[in-house]
Amino acid sequence: MRVLVAAALAAMTTLGCARAAAPDKSVSQLVKELGAEIPDQRLDAAKALAKKGPEVAPALIKALKDKDWRVRRGATDALAALKEQAKDAVPALIEALKDKEPWVRDGAATALGRIGPDAEPAARPLVELLKDKDEWVRESAMTALPQVTKDKDILLQGAINAVMVPDTGWSVRRHAMGVFGRYAKDCKPAVPALVYMLEHPGEGMWMSIDRVAEILAGVGEAEKAVSLLTGLLKSDDQGTRHRAATALGKLGKDAAAALPVLKTLAAQNDDERLRKAAAAAVEQIEAKKPGK
Repeated sequence: MRVLVAAALAAMTTLGCARAAAPDKSVSQLVKELGAEIPDQRLDAAKALAKKGPEVAPALIKALKDKDWRVRRGATDALAALKEQAKDAVPALIEALKDKEPWVRDGAATALGRIGPDAEPAARPLVELLKDKDEWVRESAMTALPQVTKDKDILLQGAINAVMVPDTGWSVRRHAMGVFGRYAKDCKPAVPALVYMLEHPGEGMWMSIDRVAEILAGVGEAEKAVSLLTGLLKSDDQGTRHRAATALGKLGKDAAAALPVLKTLAAQNDDERLRKAAAAAVEQIEAKKPGK
């Protein structure tokens, strides 16, 4: 059921459908139709409202308090389509980030991101939203945050909040890693979050393992990174084992403590891909050892 609703709401958000609502409908009529049972009617209403321009913002702000969550969500979609023209709705959208319905929180975050820098007052509320229990809400908040602010400390705190939620998936971590990568040298406060990612690689995008390890090494936590990566060589997941070996190789001499384990894997392991990755890592580490 949620997948079907998601498809309908995604279409509303993009407002890219070829259908068009009747041009003679009033703003009040269209706002009511945001709560229609038929998805196409909701789509048409949101699209028509957006075409009316910023003068509909007051009606949409009022609709954010409607008792029907579909109306509230539809209002966020229409405001998102108005982009910077909806800047007067920022306070109401910030309040909507606390809505009891996750679809509304999701839509409010998206709308704030589309408004852009004019929605900078929403930066800290979005950081708090990144602790939300709903994965989709966190993804929308993490996508919106860099659109509303360029404040490094706020962005880093948002990324930290995003990845520290249990069972955070790849979609959230992908956006968070973009922030960590951009401010890698300033990631000392993010060490617990980066460590958490290496301790729970299956809950996110395992392809980020090597980049996380590099960032940890860059802020003076190479020993911790090597210890965690060495542990990941025993993972039940083939991709994680291979990526961990590759990451150790990239760390060079800093990963010398992992050489005994890597040499054993390179010499005897049923996973041919892991054997090759381990052998390559050994070569990289020993090539960069002092005196070599």
